[in-house]
Amino acid sequence: MNCWSFSQELKPTVYTTASDTLFCFTTGQARALAMEIEKGGYCDSISVEYQKKAILQDSLISVQDTAIFLMKSQIHNLNTALQNKDNQAEGLFLQLEEYQQEINKHKRDKAFLKTGLGISIGVIGAIIILN
Repeated sequence: MNCWSFSQELKPTVYTTASDTLFCFTTGQARALAMEIEKGGYCDSISVEYQKKAILQDSLISVQDTAIFLMKSQIHNLNTALQNKDNQAEGLFLQLEEYQQEINKHKRDKAFLKTGLGISIGVIGAIIILN
């Protein structure tokens, strides 16, 4: 806290508590201070406080912007991972369809082989019986 005085009479009585320091003025001193404040005196401490608050707000905004950027990149990474999983699942489904088609082809070939073998055995049996 800044403390200005323009005469020896404006020195305040200082009381210190556990959490704060209090400056106590007499009624005359308070009037003199009020007139100085109305004239624009003692504004330097207010501007310093506003500058400190502005610096703090700027740093908070930069931290917030950094957090937002990190969250956006995390969302992008999660979307990419999800898209990769979808592509992998789609590839597995295509591979499964190919395996199903191959199994069906082998079943069909096996059925044709059984039928051909049955017919061959029947023809051979008929030839044996007719001879």
